[in-house]
Amino acid sequence: RYRRSRTPHLGQDHSRLTRRDLRPLAFLAALILIQFAPVLFTGRTYCLGDLPYFLHPWRALETELLQRGMFPTWDPYAYMGMPFFGTMLTGALTPASLPFHLFGFSHAYKLHLLFHHLLAAFFAYLWLRRHTGRAGAAAGAAVFALCGFLMVRVEILNITATLVWWPAFLLFARRPVLLGLAMAASLLSGYPHIWGAMAAATLALPWIGPDRTAWKPWLLGSALAVVLAAAMLIPGAEFAARSTRKQGLSIEDRTVNSLSVADMAGLVS
Repeated sequence: RYRRSRTPHLGQDHSRLTRRDLRPLAFLAALILIQFAPVLFTGRTYCLGDLPYFLHPWRALETELLQRGMFPTWDPYAYMGMPFFGTMLTGALTPASLPFHLFGFSHAYKLHLLFHHLLAAFFAYLWLRRHTGRAGAAAGAAVFALCGFLMVRVEILNITATLVWWPAFLLFARRPVLLGLAMAASLLSGYPHIWGAMAAATLALPWIGPDRTAWKPWLLGSALAVVLAAAMLIPGAEFAARSTRKQGLSIEDRTVNSLSVADMAGLVS
C-alpha cells in the first residue's frame, strides 16, 4: 500500500521511486519514443548542421585512434593538425561516447539521442516531484526533455549530453557526492561554458523558492566535479592559453555570417 504523499520536506529521499511513478515515467518514455520514431524505427537518421561537419568526424577519429591503441590527443586531419582532446568540445572522456566505439555511427547516434532525452525526463521528473504532484512533475519533465533548445540541437551531441544533467544538479543540490558525480558527467560531455551557467543556476535558482540551496554542498560537489574532470580541463586550459583565438576576431570575421531578413521566418519558427 502507498499512502497519498503530503508536501515533501527537504529531509526526504526524493530519488526513491514507487509503483505510482511507473505511469508518469512510462508516459514520458512514450512521448520521447514518439518524438524520435522517424529515426529510431527506420533506417533514416538526422544529417544536419554540425553533425556531419564536426561530430561524426570527431567520433570516427576517436574510435580509429583507440583501435590503434593511441589516446586521441591530436587530430592529424583538420587544417595542418590540431589538438583533439584539448579542445574539450570533443568530449573524448564522456561515457556517452562509448556507443560510438561499439556500433556504427548511425545506431550509436540514435542510442545517444534516446538515452539522453530519457535521462533528462527522468531527473526532471524526480526533481519536480518534490514541488508538485506526479502529473505536474510529468508535464514539467516533458517540457524540459522535449524543449525547443534541446530539439533544435539534436545534431550537437555534446550540448545535449551536457544539458540533460541539469535537473540532476538541482535534485542532488544538498548531496555533494551525487552532485559531484552528476556535474562531472555533464562537464566531461564537452560544453564547459554551458556547464558553468548550469552550475551557477543550480545555486541561484532555488533561492527564488522556499527550499534554498546551501552553498557548502554545492561548493563541495563543484570541486569534486572539477577534480574528476581535471584530465580534460588541464589540457583544455593550456590549449586556450596558447591559442591566438583568445585575442578576439576581427570585425570582418564577426560579420561574415550575419543574419538576413529572409532568415527571420525560420528563426521565429
